[in-house]
Amino acid sequence: MESKTYFGCAIIENEDLEESEIKHPLHLEYYRTESSSLSKYGLTKREKKVYGVEVIKKDYLNKSIPYVEKYEVAHITKNLKEANKLIEMLKDNKVTPTHVDDIISDLKQIIFWNYLLFLMYNV
Repeated sequence: MESKTYFGCAIIENEDLEESEIKHPLHLEYYRTESSSLSKYGLTKREKKVYGVEVIKKDYLNKSIPYVEKYEVAHITKNLKEANKLIEMLKDNKVTPTHVDDIISDLKQIIFWNYLLFLMYNV
């Protein structure tokens, strides 16, 4: 079963778009995705939930019909709080669909290296 939950929106205003030469605001929407599957543990079946993120950019160049760009990264974490924090961070920083994958890859590397350092100094 897959579902998604609306998490909020952000608008990139004209002054933030000067370098890109875009003359109109961009509308960004953020969703938490959720997928689940049944896993068999011994004689019982349990539902496992995994969370991801979807970012949608709507460019109203035409004023009435938006150009829509979206990007989804599924199966990021099994932790709901981590997923919510990630989406809030993406929203607060107005991350576009083009950059979502890079940001998540960078965060995974930071988490990995922090974990490695923790193991090195706490063993």
